Amino acid sequence: MYFIYPKKAVLIKFKLIQVNKKLKQYPVQFLVRFNKSLRQKRRLVNFTAEMVHRYQGMISLDYDSIHHVDELLRQIRIKESQLKIAQESNMVYTAQALEKQILKLQQNLSESRDPEIHALMSLLDD
Repeated sequence: MYFIYPKKAVLIKFKLIQVNKKLKQYPVQFLVRFNKSLRQKRRLVNFTAEMVHRYQGMISLDYDSIHHVDELLRQIRIKESQLKIAQESNMVYTAQALEKQILKLQQNLSESRDPEIHALMSLLDD
């Protein structure tokens, strides 16, 4: 997404970065070229602060959701290793309970990924 402000004085590029096939977003990067007066530079600073403020909530929400997804994945790995031990030890009821817990965690994981996709799409639409 590009903005030229004011009249070819400044080029600002908003860039989103995707890393490791997870929807990790990093703060907006600005590429700025100054050509004009101090007054226009002050306008640019105000404009930049406004854009960062506008997208800051989405970026922090994205970091929180990534932490939540990582925590769910960690819990699923732990439960799967516990399930493997329970199956090797012939603990039938424990294995069944662990399978139910794994299914619940996987459902929570699939539900938690949807807001990330919507947040990314809304940023791209803007």
